[in-house]
Amino acid sequence: MVRCVLDETANHYMFNLVVLLIRINAVNPGIINTDMMARITEENGDAETASQQLTTMIPMERMGKPEEETFKSVKR
Repeated sequence: MVRCVLDETANHYMFNLVVLLIRINAVNPGIINTDMMARITEENGDAETASQQLTTMIPMERMGKPEEETFKSVKR
């Protein structure tokens, strides 16, 4: 749900600000392997099994790393 709102907000601003040559980007990460995600998987039973079930739904078959997300939002 939050991703849809983020995408629609970015699209709204993108179409309205293009005439001013302002570029809009939205970073929309997937499942990131953080302490919070570890707690969530532990609360739902066996953490290893829960992690494996989650990764089967991800095309790359792994969770993202926090350091990978840092570089997405840095202007180069």
